[in-house]
Amino acid sequence: MKVKSQESKVKSFLFIAILILYSSVLASEWKTYTNTNFVNDIVADSNHIYCATRGGLTIFSKRDSIFTDIYTNVHGLPSNRVNCLLFDTHEQLWVGTNRGLAIYNPHLKSLTRYHDLGSVEQNYINCLASSGDTILVGTQNGLIVIDTRGTGTISDDRIISRMLPTQVSCRVFALGVHDDFWISACPGLVRLNRDLQNFSVMLHPFGDSVKAMTVVNDSLYIASEQGIGRYNGIVFETVVLFAERYPVFDLKYFNDKFYVATTSGLLQFDGSNLWFILYEDTRAILNADGLWVGLGGWVWFGSGLKLNQNNDWQSFLTNSIAANIVSCAITDKDGNIYAMHYPVSYKAISKKLIDDQWQFIYDTIANSYVGLVDQNKCVWFGHWLLNGGLSCYDPTNQVWSAQTWTGLKGVVGAMGIDNNDVIWFHNQNNTIIAYAQDSIYEFTIPGLSRPEKHGYEIVFDKDNQGWLCWSGGLVRFKYDNLSNLSTQIFAYHEVISAAVDAKNNIWCATDQGATVVERDTFRIYNTANSQILSNRINRIKADDWGGVWILSSQGLSRYDIFTKQWGHYTANNSGIIANEDNDDKFYQWLFIDQANGFLLVATKEGISQFHYRITPPSVLSQIRAYPNPFIKSQHSAITFDSLPADAKISIYNLVGELICELTPNTNFPGARWTPSNMPSGVYLALIVADGKRQVVKFAIIN
Repeated sequence: MKVKSQESKVKSFLFIAILILYSSVLASEWKTYTNTNFVNDIVADSNHIYCATRGGLTIFSKRDSIFTDIYTNVHGLPSNRVNCLLFDTHEQLWVGTNRGLAIYNPHLKSLTRYHDLGSVEQNYINCLASSGDTILVGTQNGLIVIDTRGTGTISDDRIISRMLPTQVSCRVFALGVHDDFWISACPGLVRLNRDLQNFSVMLHPFGDSVKAMTVVNDSLYIASEQGIGRYNGIVFETVVLFAERYPVFDLKYFNDKFYVATTSGLLQFDGSNLWFILYEDTRAILNADGLWVGLGGWVWFGSGLKLNQNNDWQSFLTNSIAANIVSCAITDKDGNIYAMHYPVSYKAISKKLIDDQWQFIYDTIANSYVGLVDQNKCVWFGHWLLNGGLSCYDPTNQVWSAQTWTGLKGVVGAMGIDNNDVIWFHNQNNTIIAYAQDSIYEFTIPGLSRPEKHGYEIVFDKDNQGWLCWSGGLVRFKYDNLSNLSTQIFAYHEVISAAVDAKNNIWCATDQGATVVERDTFRIYNTANSQILSNRINRIKADDWGGVWILSSQGLSRYDIFTKQWGHYTANNSGIIANEDNDDKFYQWLFIDQANGFLLVATKEGISQFHYRITPPSVLSQIRAYPNPFIKSQHSAITFDSLPADAKISIYNLVGELICELTPNTNFPGARWTPSNMPSGVYLALIVADGKRQVVKFAIIN
């Protein structure tokens, strides 16, 4: 905003411009942030190691000894859960995921999604193998055989689906090629001849579950939970038995030794002795200028890659978030992202700097699950922990502080910050605590029950009224000087999240739909009366431009309270991380950073970042100014909406004095003005764009 010191008269060109209809389109950019250190499979070419992880496909430079690339759903992967990898004869990398196949071209550095393979189970890829131009795909529901015809393109591939004999399960664990095709499916092995016509079944060939196969000196070897076996042409004979039963994931042979990946560690067998050479959950093995292993770990985060050269182990981790479960993701005033990982990461909080590098900061209190930022750029965290409370991180000085409460008072179930930077929370002691510049105020509300879980929100409207989300509905509270709290309970369905829209209306997230509070009643938006994606709403937020963002079990929606139009973002039409298991609570948090023009969706499998920008109209149309009238005691700013990108807004009083000039926001086609020390009265906004003019009249009331 630029304030003019000189006065100028409003000329006779002030008139209402001709209304021109327009439509806005969304220009968006998505990013995905996952933990990519749980490694399911590894392969290599001359320069790189490729890792199939639970957070995407990662590429490691052998020359530079660093991870150089991470590919996720926004780059074309059907799913971020990557299970297996395979190079074909054309040096293309086949990528098997939980939702289908993709092909990565290392020369073009591009991903192409492969054809749909049928049912959901058939697109769940467990393992891959090849024989010449034939690709074998082991799925949750049988075997897929792909004849690539040697062309290197997918357009003319021949895809054949083969169901397995009824003696074994449909789920394929491992594949091998030795004369015929060998398929592991509990509780045995299936041998399929190369014309794909004849099956033979070997039940319990060497234990119950064969999980890995390899060919050594023209002999087929298998690994199961009980040991390693070799096929002698009739049966599988024992090579070595384990001391106890181990879940097995991979089997390799090189340098005259067998290596077996198990959850207990990496086993080595030299023909005489069997022992662990690594005591970590091991999922994949590779011989490429050294012994490489891909490590598992906890489902939400793993231990990365290890390389053994000359009996010396080196470890390599990707630069990524601490864990894939993200209970909350927010930004500070500088646009740095903070991700909380309750309940899996104890005290670690992921912090992403503006240069896209992640680092870990460590809270002074465990179990931080929610965060918010005050006007001094400090980040506050709430904890679901006995004797817990609040912690505060000062990013400028990189200093932590904490305020704890004993017993149930420190178990934070709902949290929010008001317009005066007072931190409020509702604890399991069923008290409301206000923390204001080292002063503590405690209140009880008759009829309110304690929060039995974490994740409720407290929001404040433009009048600084508090709205507490609660299992029994919504609680409104007002205060004058923190010594007295007046309250009103709105009994309703459970409300987990709330938001204040541009008209100062309160929106609520419930399992019956999204509701808006109108004159002390609830008006509901559900699948029966609106375009909302689902009735189960997890989070709800509002922007300053009339948008209400609704995060449901099926994805993200934006409802414009002025145009009444809906927009939707799902895994089918956007880069949001897919809710593959149809988990009602998969999408956990929603945060809007209006200053930097993006929003964050926290999920159980990472963070989706959406760089939104509503494309402005090319010409002047019907400009909206709201709230109108602007009441200083109730409102914080006036918004001018529907502005072309090149618009200039000049604000005058009725005697023609120029008050100020504005330009549109870079993310939304609008501008905001905060009147300060302006007398009550009627004002005019002159909007000029592309040689055309429009006047909007509005009032200010002190």
